[in-house]
Amino acid sequence: MEQKATRDNIIMEILKFVEKKSWVPRSKVIECRSIFELLVLTIISQITNWRNVRTVFNRLKQLGGISPEVIKEAELKAIEEALKPAGLYRVKAKRIKELAVIFHKQDLERKLREINDMVKAREVLLSLPGIGFKTADIILVFCLGFDILPIDTHIRRIAIRTGIANSKDSYDEIRLKLESHIPLGLRGWAHLALIEFGRRICGSRKPRCSSCPVKSICPSSKV
Repeated sequence: MEQKATRDNIIMEILKFVEKKSWVPRSKVIECRSIFELLVLTIISQITNWRNVRTVFNRLKQLGGISPEVIKEAELKAIEEALKPAGLYRVKAKRIKELAVIFHKQDLERKLREINDMVKAREVLLSLPGIGFKTADIILVFCLGFDILPIDTHIRRIAIRTGIANSKDSYDEIRLKLESHIPLGLRGWAHLALIEFGRRICGSRKPRCSSCPVKSICPSSKV
């Protein structure tokens, strides 16, 4: 019991620290005008920075908007050209085009919003081409309102360094372990807060342990 309480303190202290610094206010959420649009944004963001994401997103809008109806009719070469600054543009363009066709043909935006069961909605999202656990969970929490914590590389690193998870754990094992330490209703915000903490403090190559609010109880700070 004592060990679990210590781990709880680590995550909650990290979240309190981020909130106190005003890096991610609790009111901050990812805007979701449409599931398809957020899927496109998430695909674009893979292996690139947010400056490129914004550039590419605006270039894609110039094709006539970001909707299944517009994208499915757009030339693949035009989509590729819009995506060039974000890297892997051919792969991303093909994936976005495929999703546009599926969303339009299956009326998937409406169908997903009508699903009241998180497990079922997750299964539908994971069945889509190129959609993995993190992307599916982002849609679940920010578009469909389910209480789930998407795990990205920053959050995975924090979970392992704090001892909550280990490097051999699967995506869902890490997610469930972290969720057990985060109160209900906070997981969408916690996703954004932990990412920011990973970027500013718990970096991949040079973690700023001297500035970390949990250095006294984090096992990795002693390594």
